[in-house]
Amino acid sequence: MIYQKIEFQANPFHYTLQFTSRITLVRGDSATGKTYLYQLLEDIKQLEQ
Repeated sequence: MIYQKIEFQANPFHYTLQFTSRITLVRGDSATGKTYLYQLLEDIKQLEQ
């Protein structure tokens, strides 16, 4: 997936993700939302098709 900027809302929050490089690493402790973020990006990709 290649994106420059993604905006989405997951009530009650609004998120803006801006990517400045072709490679983005997401890291963090267990149960902090890495997989959830990936699933959101996959859903957005499916909606664009």
